[in-house]
Amino acid sequence: MVKLEAVSGALVRGTTYHFNIPIPAGIQHLYGGKAAFRGTMKTSDPKAAAGKVTTQRAIFIEQAAQVQREAEMARLAELLTEGQRSKLNAIGGADALPKHVADLRKAVALLTAGLGSEINPDEEGADTALAEMQRREDAAAERGRIEAIIAETRESKRMASALSVELPPPPKGIDEGVIGLHDVADKFMTSKQYTVHNREKVLYTLRRWTELHGDLALDKITRAHLNEFDEALKGLPPAVGDHRKLSFRQSVQRATKDGKAPIRDKTRATYLLHMKSLTAYAVDRLGAMSADPFAGYTTDKTKQKASAAKEQKTVPYTAAQVRAIIDHSRETFAPETLDHWIPMLAAYLGARQEELIQLTVDDVVLIGNHWCIRITDMDPAQKVKNQHSLRTLPVPPVLVEAGFLEYADRRRQAGAKMLWQESFTGKRKKATLQDVRPDGRGRFATNYGHRFREKVRKPLDLTEPGMKFHSLRHSWADAARRAKLDTEIRRMIAGRLEDADPVEADYGGDDLLAEKLEALIAVGDYVVTS
Repeated sequence: MVKLEAVSGALVRGTTYHFNIPIPAGIQHLYGGKAAFRGTMKTSDPKAAAGKVTTQRAIFIEQAAQVQREAEMARLAELLTEGQRSKLNAIGGADALPKHVADLRKAVALLTAGLGSEINPDEEGADTALAEMQRREDAAAERGRIEAIIAETRESKRMASALSVELPPPPKGIDEGVIGLHDVADKFMTSKQYTVHNREKVLYTLRRWTELHGDLALDKITRAHLNEFDEALKGLPPAVGDHRKLSFRQSVQRATKDGKAPIRDKTRATYLLHMKSLTAYAVDRLGAMSADPFAGYTTDKTKQKASAAKEQKTVPYTAAQVRAIIDHSRETFAPETLDHWIPMLAAYLGARQEELIQLTVDDVVLIGNHWCIRITDMDPAQKVKNQHSLRTLPVPPVLVEAGFLEYADRRRQAGAKMLWQESFTGKRKKATLQDVRPDGRGRFATNYGHRFREKVRKPLDLTEPGMKFHSLRHSWADAARRAKLDTEIRRMIAGRLEDADPVEADYGGDDLLAEKLEALIAVGDYVVTS
């Protein structure tokens, strides 16, 4: 019997090739939870078998992309009002929006072309005045139909913007101009080059505004509307879980019934800032409003019980708790995963979670005789909080001794781009390592944040209100104070402006590596010991 040659993704059984291709974890539910795709190819031709494997893998890629897109659409749909979601379902979903808008524009073009036609009297000698009156009435009705269709087009365009669905520009001669804050928002966010995450924040604010007031025309918006919005926000709970999907009224009712605390004053101020920015842009940049009704509006702080205020405040970990977190993470998670390293780096460097998880291999660099970590936004996927967050930190001895540089070198030797890997496990499948990647909002830390809560904090009983990953940064700040660290050096390491003069803080280089290293060593003595 002739032995068939090996084909990647296939097994040989007798004289026939059979599929043996791993199914991506994200689409295993489409295959009954199976981890591998198997079955006869009904061929003994190696080229035909290789072609079938290539085709099946292409199907996997297409299905994975579709599943990811559907999940993304479901998440983005939460930025729509309940009425918009109903309209979207009636249209046929996000994918149907381009055709729907094209059909609406075609209808407007046809109606507009017919407006100039004359109405001929049906009978000779008919009353000309009556005919003219009929013509005007019909024209007015047609204009009303055109405005209604254009209004529906604008609504569809707003939904497309929220769902990141691209639409072609409107045809010449048809005015779909700016009439509401949603239209202003799209131009505003484009001009500001907002990230996906920041766009969603603005769109969520507008969703809540629309649920309260409707999509008001710009010339109908008054200061009283913003004040009413401000007062209503005092009862709105945070946008998590079911509350993100519920309408404004339903969310407030549920929160009142469940005794759930409303959003913080800082969050409420952010919502109001979004609204004020939009009206200011409409006046200053678009000229779409004669005056800004929200200019100079200020809000007040709500009175809170001490217990509620404590729950919203970040609580730093004690030195003993920091040690427990580091030890637990290093004992529980494999050395090739970010879960093994991130708590330790955060504890000894005082860096933010997202700053650390988005690091690339090239961000671990040798500068002079100092190995350093660059916190930057040089890669298109990277983001930092502000310009003061851009900094270079020398790697302290405690991280060197733990093997961090060896880990970084292994990733470099493997040709990796991202510094970190995460462990993913599918049904009936061994865990596999994959490079970290941003979620739909461009954030790298989403999955890890959930794991840190479930697999680190909960097992260690660190569940006091206010305890979170960011608490490690606060703990580092406490350690820096105990080490009596110079304020300027502490600011440079933490990437925080604090009380420094913003102009003065822009002067000087970021090359004080020896001073930073000395400071990090000093702080390290207090990170896990009181």
